Amino acid sequence: MFKNNTQLDTSVSSDAKFAQIRTYDLFTLNGSLYAFYSNYTDTNLCNEIYRYENGNFYYYCDLPDNLTAQRTTYRPIDTKLQYHGKLYFTTGNLYVTADLKTAQKTVLEQNSIVTDLQVIEDTLYAMTAAKNEDGTYRTAIWCRQKGTKEHFRELFYFNFPCPAQCFTYYEGTMYFGMGDGLLSQNDPLNGTILSVYVLG
Repeated sequence: MFKNNTQLDTSVSSDAKFAQIRTYDLFTLNGSLYAFYSNYTDTNLCNEIYRYENGNFYYYCDLPDNLTAQRTTYRPIDTKLQYHGKLYFTTGNLYVTADLKTAQKTVLEQNSIVTDLQVIEDTLYAMTAAKNEDGTYRTAIWCRQKGTKEHFRELFYFNFPCPAQCFTYYEGTMYFGMGDGLLSQNDPLNGTILSVYVLG
């Protein structure tokens, strides 16, 4: 990986007590290959995007500086996908970008976390999780309205003792992978898969 025509030095300086140097994700956008790169030490935080050209990855830009996260995670980007020439990605919040240098935040529901994204039959879906007053979690599925500027409509929701981390659609049914990182590894709810039949 190169920045300003200089190959990156990923060794940790003697001043740093710890370091996390990672290529967190690879993705394509409008025909180009990119990498999310993060160099995190106790003295510095660097989250950058590199673009693949002529056999190497070269610095393209920093992650947009307006990004905020709603949960503690070791990954700067949780989930991402390309849809109609734009990159949609989550940090707990939902963002969309066409050039990777600026990002627009889309709020689906107050006090909720966006946990997953899927494209099903050319429609973009997002899933959110929000904690209820009784300690359960409200999981909701949203779809992007066609012909609108990042407007999403809630399709349905359900309540469960822990939030959903992922979902997919298969033969008329949506499947949800449940689990909360704060729960004990031995908690029987971790790893639960729920299915919801979707009416045509």
